Amino acid sequence: MLNETRLTASFLVLMLLAACEGSPIDPTDPAGLVPSAGILVFARADYRGPYRSFVRDVSDLSLVDDEPRPAASECATKIFGQEYWTDCVSSIRVADGWQAVLFVHDTFRGDSLTVTSDIPDLSRIPLPPLGIPQDSIRNWDDVISSIRVLR
Repeated sequence: MLNETRLTASFLVLMLLAACEGSPIDPTDPAGLVPSAGILVFARADYRGPYRSFVRDVSDLSLVDDEPRPAASECATKIFGQEYWTDCVSSIRVADGWQAVLFVHDTFRGDSLTVTSDIPDLSRIPLPPLGIPQDSIRNWDDVISSIRVLR
């Protein structure tokens, strides 16, 4: 009975820790979450935090409101009432044979990036410069507003 109680308590602690952390994924774990179809986007680098699976195009990530949702602290500064997954993607996993085209603006507008393999940290992928001095820090972290998902 005592071992059963300890096992139940250990399981509950693990569940609570997972809920507090979002959806932690250990990228060094070979059994880690990998999509069998489409893509997975994560709110944090290294495939951590809340994540969402897509097998179809998403013209506006601000409308993706189902759970899990990224916390405000996991996203870029929100403007004009943007919420949910808009400007909240920091890493991406791509299933074999699939690709994603990421867009800075909704309805597949603005700068785009075609992704054919996993990217653990989108902050390492530069965006094309706009020609202003502070633009040298522009990257793909927390700027994605729509995604085309292709097989």
